[in-house]
Amino acid sequence: MLCPLCKFDNPPNHSFCGNCGSRLNIAKPSRRIATFLIVDMVNFTKLSEQLDPEQVKKLVQETFASLDDITQRVGGYLHQIIGDSGLFLFGIPLALEKHSERAVSAALQIKKITPVLSEQLEQNINFHMAIHSGEVFCGDILINKFHSYFTIGDPLNVTSRIENICPAGEIYVSQEIYKATSHLFNYEQVGAEKFKGKKEPVSIYRLVDQRTRRLKQRGLSWTVMPFVGREKELNLAIKCFSKSKQKLRGIIVKGEPGIGKTRFFEELMSQLQPNPVKLNIRCIPYGMDSFWTLRQLVNLILNKVKASLHLTDKISALQSVFQMFDHEHSDYIASHLTSLLQHNHQLSYQPQQLNLIYHSIFKLIEYLNSECKQTVVLVIEDLHWAPPPFIDFLEQMTGELENLDLYLILISRTLPHYQVTDNFLINLATRKSFFNIHLQPLSRGESESLIKFILNIDRIPVSLKSTIIKYSEGNPFYLEELIKILLEKGIIWYEQGKWIGKEKFDFTIPKTVNEIIMSRFDLLSTSEKTILEIASVNGTEFFDQMVFQLSGVSDRGILDRLCKYGFINYIRTSTSGSNLNLYSFSHILIKDSIYSYQLKIQRKQIHRQILHWFEQSFQQLNEYYPLIAYHADQAELWNSAVNYYYLAAMEEEKKYSFQVAEKLLTRILEIVPAHLSRLNQPQVFNYLYHFGKIASNLGKSKLALEKLFSAEKYCRNKYQRAQLFYQIAQVYQTISDYSKSKQYIDKALAFCNFNQPTKKMKKLIFNLYHLTSAVDYLTGNTTQAFTHLLQAEKYMDKKNQQQVMIQNSQMSDLLHEKGEIQQALQLRLEIEQLAHKSKNLLTLATNYNNIGIIYGELGEIEKSLNSYKKSYELEKKTGHKLGQAISSFNIGAYYLDFGVNRQARIWLNRYHELNLKINNQLGEGYYQLGLAEIEYNRANIKKSIHHRLISKSIFAELDSRQNQFFALIDIIWRFGEAGLKNQALQYQTELQQLFEKIKKSVPSSVHANYDLILTYMKILDKSQKITQAELKKLQNNLNEKSSPYENIDDLFMLYRIFQAKENSYSEKCLIRSCNFLINSHQAIPKPNWKKSFLNKYICQKVIQEYENVFNSSPVDLNN
Repeated sequence: MLCPLCKFDNPPNHSFCGNCGSRLNIAKPSRRIATFLIVDMVNFTKLSEQLDPEQVKKLVQETFASLDDITQRVGGYLHQIIGDSGLFLFGIPLALEKHSERAVSAALQIKKITPVLSEQLEQNINFHMAIHSGEVFCGDILINKFHSYFTIGDPLNVTSRIENICPAGEIYVSQEIYKATSHLFNYEQVGAEKFKGKKEPVSIYRLVDQRTRRLKQRGLSWTVMPFVGREKELNLAIKCFSKSKQKLRGIIVKGEPGIGKTRFFEELMSQLQPNPVKLNIRCIPYGMDSFWTLRQLVNLILNKVKASLHLTDKISALQSVFQMFDHEHSDYIASHLTSLLQHNHQLSYQPQQLNLIYHSIFKLIEYLNSECKQTVVLVIEDLHWAPPPFIDFLEQMTGELENLDLYLILISRTLPHYQVTDNFLINLATRKSFFNIHLQPLSRGESESLIKFILNIDRIPVSLKSTIIKYSEGNPFYLEELIKILLEKGIIWYEQGKWIGKEKFDFTIPKTVNEIIMSRFDLLSTSEKTILEIASVNGTEFFDQMVFQLSGVSDRGILDRLCKYGFINYIRTSTSGSNLNLYSFSHILIKDSIYSYQLKIQRKQIHRQILHWFEQSFQQLNEYYPLIAYHADQAELWNSAVNYYYLAAMEEEKKYSFQVAEKLLTRILEIVPAHLSRLNQPQVFNYLYHFGKIASNLGKSKLALEKLFSAEKYCRNKYQRAQLFYQIAQVYQTISDYSKSKQYIDKALAFCNFNQPTKKMKKLIFNLYHLTSAVDYLTGNTTQAFTHLLQAEKYMDKKNQQQVMIQNSQMSDLLHEKGEIQQALQLRLEIEQLAHKSKNLLTLATNYNNIGIIYGELGEIEKSLNSYKKSYELEKKTGHKLGQAISSFNIGAYYLDFGVNRQARIWLNRYHELNLKINNQLGEGYYQLGLAEIEYNRANIKKSIHHRLISKSIFAELDSRQNQFFALIDIIWRFGEAGLKNQALQYQTELQQLFEKIKKSVPSSVHANYDLILTYMKILDKSQKITQAELKKLQNNLNEKSSPYENIDDLFMLYRIFQAKENSYSEKCLIRSCNFLINSHQAIPKPNWKKSFLNKYICQKVIQEYENVFNSSPVDLNN
């Protein structure tokens, strides 16, 4: 072993250097959450003045030796003495579960023994004590020949400040300690102290005493969690109890910490019939001697025996019982049990004496059976902490079960290297008389039920709920603690009878969870810890070869042991032939806790090693780009990080995972100004350009334009400018700003080289003319659209099937617009064949959507629905979430058209969930429109209007003006139909202002709709008159071959206008409305056509009006 100071090579297992005498086994530095107790002697200066220095030394030594004995019994130790103060650490260097409880328990015991200590040392001894908890650095520090174990951090300073203001004979604690231990101890609030150097005041409490009855220990104190899940296990346990007089004598309940073992047994006990006599004891990991658990059991039994014998004294009860069983030796037996009841850390017994005590306890249980005439259920919680004598007792007891009417419930978790308890439970589980239950994490649905029980989740953001579920991973205790910390940090709050939560927040591991995980981690061997440290830096999943190579550990059985201990799980063997086995942490918080305890410099080094391992181990890195980029980022290898983030973003863009790609590019744009200011212009252009393109695909038009305009100054040639302006034109087209779209198309074309263009320039020109054609089509200029499409064809690479399919797709849309539906369908079917041939699944999926629309118009309803569903399945297969969303919406709209509200809602909800995943904000507007139609079908007009108002505000926020315009028209129309004229008219000004902004860039059909709604508002506002010119315009539009009024809402609105003016066209509108219904009816395989359509409410009004006007059923029109 090499000396870190003088580099002398020492023999193995030496603690000190043979050359210079320095300590060799320097502890590994780390970050720890621990508790600190400072004990300061009162009047020490006066004592020092009065006593000889050697007497002072003896006084300090003996005082702190006594205090150290107390703290060591609860797991702490004396770290250092400075003058008259001692610093005691709990949770350092090894993590301790409940380290705050241990520290407070030790302080209370020190206070109790102070008079005894004064008497022993013949001095007036007193202390003032302070306790605080927090994260610190700890580890060995080596400076020249000075070597010391060192602990440093703000929590130590705070502890010292609290101790300075603590009066003699008192114990002051911080708010952190109060929160962690108030279920066990009583406190009085002192107040908030402002310490020098601290921004915020520190709340301080005075420790009074220990509670006589402990409160709820974990989770949320104000609620008792319901029993969720576990029904199968519970029923099995109840059956086991009912068979206890036959074969089964007990159950073993195992599971990870916090999984709900105690809650399970509580539910079991509440359901057992007849009610048994329950003896419930808990093993604890600190502060007690080897026989404490056994003593607890005897005390429980004697309390029940004492009550049955009407005695007040336990010793008398003991003697009475054993006189019944063994009159001759009753005093001898009672004396041994009496000695056991005395709390004595030096207590020890010979094996023969122990056997006598064990059998005496069996006799007490036997007596309890005979007196109560009921089965005794002995519940032992936290058996993993049981001392060896108690395990020995249980082994003997299980051999005596046939002679006792006793049922055992043993609750335990697996701890590393706790062989005695583990072996006992493994052997017990093999017996037919015991049933083994291993509790698994709750399902996502069960976790959601718990959250819903605690909080009204209607206004909790979906992302917040998902975070709680993600980090709790089905562990009920973790879930409670996560909600608790979110409440404490103000991320969730209660307002006006509902819980509300923030969308974004910084996640921190609850301290209670951290101490449970780290106390188990510190039971592992050094090699086991090293493996987990490296694995935690890699992430939730890791390869076996990676951790073995980077750790230098050769023991291949380590991963099996870590699986057994519950730290990790085996997932699968790699199918790539690389002989790699993939593992994952059994819980994300295990990974996070182990990661956070390591020093930042250590993590940085491991990140770098992992990065190099991936680069050397795989030829194809595409799958691992995001992970490698993350490691380069954390290792502060900025050039590599930016390069890999960009490659990862491009891969995600190919898969249409735009939200992931956006996050990756966002990180690049954070790194570049901070660390890579000299990065060349083409690279920055690429990052901004692709960011804008991806933001546009996510519906974030404003952000897209911001990034694209920022990219302009980094353009280095005409092609890049043309490419950039083309992308800007696309963004404006998606938000229906067609004039600006055309403006940037012209700018892009100005930078194109039409003389001998390169292959990529041809492709860009093709795209530009194609976009021009689309804008023409959307603005109602079909002739120009055809002209530009023919221009695009000149630059089309006919061997490029993708371009051929794009061209045919646009041509199909134009033919469809002209009413040549069969020709449009024929082109779509040709695209289908090409897409099949080229295996272009994304184009095929998009094409199926368009085929579905055409089949719907042709009345081929089943073919329409099948096409939509084919599209959805293909989009799902390719992972294209935006495509899945569009298909989901089309299927939902199909069901809406035929009044199948339940199916419509299912598909619209699916559409909504997909939009949330890809952050498609525009899609949320369409979702609200879908909900509006469902409510309208149900004749719930107010709810329908409410959803439309939400959709309008979404479209307004996204500056999607044409969508906003149509949402406004619907709102006015629905308010009018509901008889709410004033509410309808209040939107007139907003509608007029919006139309002024869009009128130059929208087709004539939008102008016709605007004329219609303005005229309708004049009907509502009786103070305004409709001119003959306005009526004539509406009549002409109605008479046109390609009338803009071809949906039932427009036709019925026209009917209302003409009816109010006593115009003969009112009857024409009704007849056309009913023809619309009948034609739809003929396409629907449903007998009750009056209940089979979108807007059942309006349809029924149309039918009712028809019957009133014509005094006959509109079905007669079939003739």
